Amino acid sequence: MLNDRVRGDNALGRTEQAWSACMAKEGYHFSTPDEARNAIAQAIGKASQPTTERLRQREIDQAVADATCDRMVGRSQLARTLVDTYANHILHDRAPQITSYLSLRDRALAALPPKP
Repeated sequence: MLNDRVRGDNALGRTEQAWSACMAKEGYHFSTPDEARNAIAQAIGKASQPTTERLRQREIDQAVADATCDRMVGRSQLARTLVDTYANHILHDRAPQITSYLSLRDRALAALPPKP
């Protein structure tokens, strides 16, 4: 639920577009950071040993470009803010259920016999 809200936020989508454009300038053509991470992980998983070593350097270079572009467009910072905001909304929306659960749990624990 929380991840769906964050990923579906239009502001985050706009930072991903800016991130993608920045990555393209660095020679990497991905729509999202998840796509970038998955692509390199899949390539490494399918590679032979000599190829794996070259891919590890590509992974490092790609990660540096990812971090640089991420910082430039503020994507991770925005994502953290959205997580906090949506988590607070969910906690507020679910406060009655959370309170009921905690009350039931406390009563159940109080009803347990004491440990010998």
